Amino acid sequence: MWENLLFDLLQIGLTVSAVALIPIVLRRVLKKRYPARAMCLVWALLAVRLLIPVQLTLPEPPVQVTPHTYYLLHEVALPQQNETTLDSLDSHWLDKRQAAALGEQDTASITTLHVGPMVAWIWLAGAMGFAAWQAVMYLLFRRRLRKNACVMKNEFLNAVFMREKQALGISRDIPLLVSGAADCPMLAGLISPTLYLPGEALLREDAAFIFRHELIHYRHGDLWIKLLLVLARSMQWFNPLIHLMARFACEDIEMACDDAVAKNLDSAERRAYGETILRSAIDKAKRRSLVSCFTGDKKTLMRRFEGLFDTRVKKRGAALVVAAAVLVGTLGCGFSIREKTESLTDAELVELGRQWMSGSYRDAEPWYRLLTDDLAKQLYDKQVDYGKQVGELGGAIPGEPLWRIGASNPHVERFTVLPDEITQQVILVTEWGGTDSVPTRIAERLHFRQQNGTWKVDKVEGNPYINDTPFMQKANSLEAFCTLYQNDLGLPDHAPGSSGQHIWDEPPETMCDPVQAAVAILQLNGGEGSLIRMWDATNDGTNDLAEVRYVFADNSVVRLTMAPVLAASSNGDKKVWLPQDWTTEKGENSRTAADLTRQFARSAYHKSVWPLYTVQSKEQRQKLVNYQLRLSADATPDKKEVWYTKLGGSSPAFRDYVIVSTDDPKACIAVLQSYGGGSSDGRVAYRVTTGQENGRSVITAIENISDLEYTQSDKFNLYYGTGLGWPLLEYALNIRAGDAGCYNGPDLSTLRQPDTALQSTTYTNLEWYSQFHGETLILSQNESDAVVRLTFDDSSGSVDVHMHKDGDYWLPVGLNS
Repeated sequence: MWENLLFDLLQIGLTVSAVALIPIVLRRVLKKRYPARAMCLVWALLAVRLLIPVQLTLPEPPVQVTPHTYYLLHEVALPQQNETTLDSLDSHWLDKRQAAALGEQDTASITTLHVGPMVAWIWLAGAMGFAAWQAVMYLLFRRRLRKNACVMKNEFLNAVFMREKQALGISRDIPLLVSGAADCPMLAGLISPTLYLPGEALLREDAAFIFRHELIHYRHGDLWIKLLLVLARSMQWFNPLIHLMARFACEDIEMACDDAVAKNLDSAERRAYGETILRSAIDKAKRRSLVSCFTGDKKTLMRRFEGLFDTRVKKRGAALVVAAAVLVGTLGCGFSIREKTESLTDAELVELGRQWMSGSYRDAEPWYRLLTDDLAKQLYDKQVDYGKQVGELGGAIPGEPLWRIGASNPHVERFTVLPDEITQQVILVTEWGGTDSVPTRIAERLHFRQQNGTWKVDKVEGNPYINDTPFMQKANSLEAFCTLYQNDLGLPDHAPGSSGQHIWDEPPETMCDPVQAAVAILQLNGGEGSLIRMWDATNDGTNDLAEVRYVFADNSVVRLTMAPVLAASSNGDKKVWLPQDWTTEKGENSRTAADLTRQFARSAYHKSVWPLYTVQSKEQRQKLVNYQLRLSADATPDKKEVWYTKLGGSSPAFRDYVIVSTDDPKACIAVLQSYGGGSSDGRVAYRVTTGQENGRSVITAIENISDLEYTQSDKFNLYYGTGLGWPLLEYALNIRAGDAGCYNGPDLSTLRQPDTALQSTTYTNLEWYSQFHGETLILSQNESDAVVRLTFDDSSGSVDVHMHKDGDYWLPVGLNS
């Protein structure tokens, strides 16, 4: 902390010194254009900046100086001409990052001296010593003034003093005292100001000028400006330019008072005031920091005398003060003195978040590796205690930590990582599911910092296995709702079943009501929901969509579009409601491209138009309705005005899908694994482009990648290298004894050789020869494994596929890097 404070003070001192150097160098020019009072305000501004030890720099300033505060002594072996070696000492300076990078293996030959704290203590001692010296000298002088002081008895001088107070509008009681300790007329005392005279033998022609001069010091608050200067000099006691600045500031304070005294004087009166100034120079007065002195050394008094007869009209000086403030701020923003602190990028934060989730809330070891030493110790002790409890039941070795977390249900089905590069934090949003249960969302936040050169988690919020610090487990505000659902996970897809149906043993009654379903599925909490409207979108006479409005406890609002799906149950199919879209009260949202692409994939997976229809642009939605109307007219000509809600035909159906990002943040690709219609395992991919329409995120285009400029290599990697499962033998059709049956059309016997097996199993949607026509070459093969190279005929390269033998048949299991 002290070391950083020293860096701050050094940066501030250098920037203020650079600004102060300008009026110091251009002093004669500025005196002709601006009044001394304006210069006083500039000096006061600079002094205030020196007292705020905070670097107001940009995150990436143009000039960044990294201080070397470590001194290294390293014993090294220097080669000699006779090929013998001689131990020597290599010494140099290092910054903090370089010192931390020294490996433990070098510590035996390295001595590192961290001089930063020592310099900080030297600065602190100097600052406290300077301030203490100034305070002691001032208090001793005030004591001498008061000890020798007596009330002014000269009635004439008392009358002149009272007249000058009234003329300046000063109502405060300021005593006029005589003290032998005062070597000149002076104003002393910050809290109780008093004007001291060295004696009563004051010339009558000088009294009015002197009293007016000293009382203007009080009116201007000059003693407080001098206090700022003393404090600034204490903070920057090592900086000679700041001491020079304070000297010129004190001179300008006196000249500003001279200007105020002479403001309404004619030439004869100015001459008389000048003679008063010159007469005061006969006896030189000592410089004192926290009092005003009418006198000074002869050079200073002569400069005051010259300024007294400068009657040129001068600018007010507001622009000068503003320019100084802007210049201080600009230099401060563009210049930094700090140890270089590495920070994590968004991509690095996402990767650390994924490492944290690699145990899927079942294995605690990834957490243990990422936690700081203190938190890792807490987790270790907690798991040892947990192991003891389970060990009593025969499930663990006593004294050993049990790394398993929780039970098999519920379990993490999906998660996403939300990075924040500015705060160096990530929010992990996880979706938990179980048998016949509504998926739930929770969020936890991880804070990162470096420990011994490695990024570690030093604070966890919302993870009950590590601590009891809460974060976010319910959508109790619009902000919490957006955190849980305005991300790539999107809205929950509740209990998906095959063929577009949602399966429960018995659907809960709450799922049959759109308001209750919204509250239950989205974990809305602390507020109240209401049904705004229901409407018939398909013209079939029944309500197809519903709009629900939920007001949270903080009066924030979310609006939800609910759509029905059929849920199979023991008592027949029932219509249940699922959320498909949401907006704020103003009808706005910022759903991600991955989220909306997932909605499209859900429509294909469930063969339902609603996930897609509710998030399409008006133009795309009308195209979908027109297509569905044509399907309806073909099937039921008597009801051609009613359009189908089933998306596509019965075949193909879809087993799974993945969402793949693109270089365009507004577009993603949905890759779907299909089957049926003669296909055992097919792949198809669509590029989904999104945009904004009336403040909502919507789908603006859906394109099959076969219609786009994707190479055969690009397509193959999308279909088989983005996370979808590889073809399985159980997907084969019409399997009978021997080689009876087929896989994607070709006979099952083609799976007996690795190269022909690769062709058959990737015979995607019966388009192998049009999409992936090329040559296969077996690179290596043993009894159970082989590598087959597939070279594409569009000159887009090749892929090496790892094949594995399952019984009598070869199947692809992965891509070889």
